[in-house]
Amino acid sequence: FEEPGTLDGEEHWYLTTKVPFHGVRGPGPGILGMSIDITDLKRARAEREVLADELSASRRLEALGRLAGGIAHDFNNLLTAILGQAELALLLDDLPGPWREAMGEVRRSAERAAQLTSQLLAFGRRQVSQPQALDLNAQLRSLRQLLDRILPEHIDLHLELTDELPAVFVDAGQLEQVVMNLVLNARDAMPTGGR
Repeated sequence: FEEPGTLDGEEHWYLTTKVPFHGVRGPGPGILGMSIDITDLKRARAEREVLADELSASRRLEALGRLAGGIAHDFNNLLTAILGQAELALLLDDLPGPWREAMGEVRRSAERAAQLTSQLLAFGRRQVSQPQALDLNAQLRSLRQLLDRILPEHIDLHLELTDELPAVFVDAGQLEQVVMNLVLNARDAMPTGGR
């Protein structure tokens, strides 16, 4: 059996075998034992288990990335058709005002969805981040309408923007995802409402 022991304050493990022992001069019982220090073996086994767990987690993450990339690729194909139809409708000269507004909203929503699929593709390592110089205020204003839709009525979203911001060099989709996550976390933290 295995039992822990200490040597100079460090924990050590020993594989110990003990058998009954009877002396040659009489019936006095005793125990004969032998121990082997297996501390290094135990540590190596624990490290191997940690590495196996990390490898398993890495493989799961890789599979998730491939799945996300595949879904994003298929979804992107659908968005291309939606964007194309919205663009064609907006080219019509006789499109009534309410329909023109609706098609504009369809186009903007599809473009935002395309940015989300870009993030999924980046997560799946099928697309690299595309940082560019952006006007942060313009990005937040364009995201505002979507944010208002995902917030319940008892939560008021208030933006305090300043006109003196320099351009930021960032991937637009990643920036919007960060803002979206912040807003959703704030929403979850205010179940009874707030600002």
